[in-house]
Amino acid sequence: MKRAWLLFAAGAVGAALLFSEQAPPRQPGSARDPAPALREPSPVETSLGGARTVALDPGAVAALGAALAARVGRASLIDQALDDARAGRADPVELGRRLRAATAGHPELGSAVLRALAAERSPAVALQLAQVLGTLEDDATLRAETVATLRAGSSESRSTGLIALLGRGEPEVLQLAAATLGADPSAEARASAAFLLNNAPGELPAAALRDALEAARRALSGDDPAGTRLREESATLLGRPAATTADLALLEQCVFHGEPALRMRALAALEQTGEDRALLRSTFDRVAADPAAPERLVEMAKVWRAAH
Repeated sequence: MKRAWLLFAAGAVGAALLFSEQAPPRQPGSARDPAPALREPSPVETSLGGARTVALDPGAVAALGAALAARVGRASLIDQALDDARAGRADPVELGRRLRAATAGHPELGSAVLRALAAERSPAVALQLAQVLGTLEDDATLRAETVATLRAGSSESRSTGLIALLGRGEPEVLQLAAATLGADPSAEARASAAFLLNNAPGELPAAALRDALEAARRALSGDDPAGTRLREESATLLGRPAATTADLALLEQCVFHGEPALRMRALAALEQTGEDRALLRSTFDRVAADPAAPERLVEMAKVWRAAH
């Protein structure tokens, strides 16, 4: 409906311009113009009722019509790309390429991409939409709309939609991620929030960091029905300088118990804490000497010990 209105508006503007170019001006005093004393309209006039009448330059009208037509055309490219992907005529990589080509440099199209993302049910298509939306998020208005839409949306939309905000450090973005990590019922949505926080530039605000660390502890302690991805991201969150003794113990526990990917993330997180080198060497030696440890984990420990 919105595109139809835009097409109608563009057509109406074009028709008005065409009429203004073709219709000859009436001569004062002719039979068709009984009021020869009428003055030419000024660029802006005020008429009865307080309405303002604006005299548009034909060049400005033409430019407006062209801009409307271009925007409608780009929106059509977005819809066509999505239709082709959903029908199996385009794979996700091709979908992403077409969406980026249609939206590059046009943040005004971000709202349309955001609406499509919020309604999308295919994880592969939603991921492409989120990645393309992320290229437009420097626009503050769009970013605020994205945060509000994700906050009010479903867990499914947040689990993928948060990727659109990856690498951003604005307070509203970090607050959304911390709130999602702490309270969202979906482990996948919480994992995406932790991933966003782990990749945020600079230091996290104190409140967001406090809430994030508490949620990470719950995910690793077994008090939270966390999935593998959430546990991995939680281990990375705890791997910060000045980690508490309890956090260090929790990470060490994860190094020796859990899925191989979690054990590797926990070992890397321990190194990031800056814990006393003697204590770290003891942990890495135990891993390197463990015959039951995954091969890649043993390799990590040996490489670290060779450098320390």
